[in-house]
Amino acid sequence: MAEKPPSREALQRGDKLISLIDHPGLDAMVEEATMRAVKNERTLVTRSKSEDGVTHAEWRYWAGFEAGMEYLLNLPNLAQKKLDKINNPAGSER
Repeated sequence: MAEKPPSREALQRGDKLISLIDHPGLDAMVEEATMRAVKNERTLVTRSKSEDGVTHAEWRYWAGFEAGMEYLLNLPNLAQKKLDKINNPAGSER
């Protein structure tokens, strides 16, 4: 069964997300998120070696937080891949 073509609204959202790739602030945001992830990991490792330690729930929370950041930062590229697939479904040369 063939997939239903995306709606005009979905294509417009995709175009907006793709336009973020060229935004000058995207690199700064990715850098900031990366620095935050490194800082959080260092903090958790240091605390895990302390007397207080780190709970499993805290490890899971920060792992989920990082996964969420990665998802958001990858949205423009994911939108581009999806649009490429829509425009070239068979994967043939353009």
